[in-house]
Amino acid sequence: MQLTYKLPIDSLNDTFLETVKKQFVGKEVNITIEEAKETSVISQKQLFAKCQELYTFSHSDFKRIQNHTDLKITIL
Repeated sequence: MQLTYKLPIDSLNDTFLETVKKQFVGKEVNITIEEAKETSVISQKQLFAKCQELYTFSHSDFKRIQNHTDLKITIL
């Protein structure tokens, strides 16, 4: 199992460590700490504007999306 946390450095406290320990009871773990990169939030509308094709497993997804896009939609 792999978990990724993105949080302020001040949140690294005993409670955080106990939470991690509970999730990996009896296991050996690797811990890597790196500075988080700035990310921007992209809306679904912006994301769909960049897409050309959409695959879905669900007919309900298709019905919900079909009127909002010109994408080629394939139901698997």
